[in-house]
Amino acid sequence: MLDQAFGHISDKVEAALQPQGFTRQKITSGNDNELVSLYTSETMAYSVIYYKDRQHTLLRECAMTDEGPDNNWKTLATWMFDPERDTMKEASSIANDFCDAISAPSAVKKVKQAKKTKKSDDGNADPVFLSKRFLTLFP
Repeated sequence: MLDQAFGHISDKVEAALQPQGFTRQKITSGNDNELVSLYTSETMAYSVIYYKDRQHTLLRECAMTDEGPDNNWKTLATWMFDPERDTMKEASSIANDFCDAISAPSAVKKVKQAKKTKKSDDGNADPVFLSKRFLTLFP
């Protein structure tokens, strides 16, 4: 039941992330006490983790580096899931909540902002720009 529920949650999250340019990575957890799925793009990563001992399901995000996720994970959503008591209905509810968190306008905007590359002259104000700005404030 647990593998089926985690697979259902992971598949729905993957379907929500694919239009934003994320791909599911083939990873395995080094710990037998957790189930993990990882989704990455050029600039961000999302992870769904189920901790068997605590019976918690987490949706997390972090930035990407050249080597992979930077491991400064931020938890977006947490749910309890007891495979002995809960059914696929609860797993679907968790999946829907995770999809809502990922598909929210602020989350999509964050992904788009991260994709913008910084130009070398960004943040540098030339003297003409500064003088025009000061003239409007101090005539």
